[in-house]
Amino acid sequence: MKIGRIILIFFAFLLILDLTGCVERFTFSPPPEKTEETTATTPQSPQQASPAPTSLRIAVSPEDLVDYGILSDAANILRDALGVNIDFVSTQSDCDLFVGTSAEIMGMVQEGKLQPLNDIISDTSSPLTSAFSQGGSVYALPLGGKGKVLLINTSLLLEKGLPPRAPATFEEWAKMMRLLKSRGVQYPLLLPMKGDYILEDFELFSAIYGGSSYSQDKPNFTDASRRALVALSALSKDDLIDPRSYEADEEEAKEAVKGGGCVFTVVWGDDLPSGVEVALVPPSQDIYDLEKKPAVSLGKVKGVALMANSPMAKEAKAFLRLVGYLNKKNNRDLESLALSYASPCPSFRSYPQENQVVARFVYSAVQGIVSPEEALNRAKDALKAIPQPQVPQQQVPQQQLPQQQIPQPSTNLPAQPSTPSAQPQVPTNQPPGYQLNIPSG
Repeated sequence: MKIGRIILIFFAFLLILDLTGCVERFTFSPPPEKTEETTATTPQSPQQASPAPTSLRIAVSPEDLVDYGILSDAANILRDALGVNIDFVSTQSDCDLFVGTSAEIMGMVQEGKLQPLNDIISDTSSPLTSAFSQGGSVYALPLGGKGKVLLINTSLLLEKGLPPRAPATFEEWAKMMRLLKSRGVQYPLLLPMKGDYILEDFELFSAIYGGSSYSQDKPNFTDASRRALVALSALSKDDLIDPRSYEADEEEAKEAVKGGGCVFTVVWGDDLPSGVEVALVPPSQDIYDLEKKPAVSLGKVKGVALMANSPMAKEAKAFLRLVGYLNKKNNRDLESLALSYASPCPSFRSYPQENQVVARFVYSAVQGIVSPEEALNRAKDALKAIPQPQVPQQQVPQQQLPQQQIPQPSTNLPAQPSTPSAQPQVPTNQPPGYQLNIPSG
């Protein structure tokens, strides 16, 4: 009687499993014989044709993998703890997570390629997070980045009778350079202007005056742009900028400060030499008084974004949470401080034709060939003369090529003979129309 009840319960259990589709887990049957009919129909199964992915694919450039070691650390931890395989692939490959600049990521947002990460990122008020925000949603976890910093040879300051400290405002910085000039320092400042650096200098000095010269699409000249050119041309006119600046890169500038060839330089805050003091780029007195900002900087911000079509969104979010935790433990006080006051650096290479025009007229104004106002007016006219239909055709290869070759920040802009020339640059020897309020020495 008991045996019969047990058999009845067992068959009822099998019936329930069969109804739920789980009976195959508990029954055993010999594999079907391979016949011509089964062989012919097997390839038609859609599940066999597209197997589920077995690894999390992260598109990242080699330099970013080196700069942000937390990516490798998070991958190893996730692999050991949860058994999730991680593959670092090229930025040209299909991926689940993409590592890129704020400009690249926000461009992907416009194309609808990314998922919002508000459930991952709780603090949406930080300057780094705002670089990846749009419409109340955050689309990338900030990895960090690099900020422009001021290198100072404090020994040379002491030798010339000045206190060995960083200037609090741009006006104080200019006054220190004037005093150094009067006390025997031939050129107090070496400001790298080679290649893209001239555009970065222009944008940085625009940030000093509380504005920006670039939008996500193209140059956008404001009063801050004009004041930036006025300040640069005033420093050059008073022989405070070393003429080597026009052909110097950051490594030469670092060596010049360390060796005593100059007192100040502005470089990105990575791989800094020992033996020199580091400070933030000082703001304008106007900004300092009105908004009480203790520092101004320009930042290259990078982040990790989740693709909208990722089949491994759950694993990807686990990776992002782990990266966020490790990033908080990563103590890089100088860069964190610089970036906390940084406006994200525009992607200059997104519009190389426009950059050719802007760089040419910035050079002209800094070297005193034309006034800052005249330089900006001519630049506006030259930008309007660029044939609009040709811009999209030239942007596509320009964006693809750097991703394959992984360019460095100091890559020189390619010459483009087809770019329409602006008005002839006739030297006017006009003094700047806007008088910079720099206390004299």
